[in-house]
Amino acid sequence: MEITWISKSPKACEVCETPILNEFYDARLKTGQWACLCHRCWSLHGVGLGVGRGQHFERIENNKWVKVDG
Repeated sequence: MEITWISKSPKACEVCETPILNEFYDARLKTGQWACLCHRCWSLHGVGLGVGRGQHFERIENNKWVKVDG
């Protein structure tokens, strides 16, 4: 079953403000907050992937994001 992102597409990482182009992470930070993150910020500040930790999304069409992990 394909799971897609149904909220408004994120424009930039909520930590470093790098533009979100082809992938992002909807993830919990080590501090407990949740954010849409670029790969770099997720690897530095995220707590992993899976239920209660985060999901990884990739763009497959112009504005369609599909969950690929988590």
